[in-house]
Amino acid sequence: MFRSVIFTVCMCAVISAAVQLVTPAKMKRELALVCTLLLIASAAAAFRGGISGLPHFESRQTLTAEFERDLLEQTRKSLEDKALSSLHDAGIFPEWLVIDCSLDEYNYVRADKVTVYLSEEQDEAAAERAVRGSVGECEIEVVK
Repeated sequence: MFRSVIFTVCMCAVISAAVQLVTPAKMKRELALVCTLLLIASAAAAFRGGISGLPHFESRQTLTAEFERDLLEQTRKSLEDKALSSLHDAGIFPEWLVIDCSLDEYNYVRADKVTVYLSEEQDEAAAERAVRGSVGECEIEVVK
């Protein structure tokens, strides 16, 4: 709450100073009164929580956790697209493909496990070779 009040007061002070620089000398008193009223109204609104749109600063852990989650999600989607493309090129059309990804201690993304769900008539060994060629070394499970 106090961050938003301080932010509001600083922004009003900057705007007030900029406006007073460009106004003629005979209007400075009236403008100073208007800027003071604006400052008081903005500070009161910030105390009540009425000003929205101010930046909300989250903790570093929250931002890092969100970044890691988004990174893993994007990597998983990219790997799934690549694996599906390899499977389709090999003439295999899986019913479903799931890739589990994680970050190691050096923040490198790796695929831990790939699960390919096939229909009964499709070749398990060919599906595993196609996925291994596109995803690399990880545990691959083919389920019929």
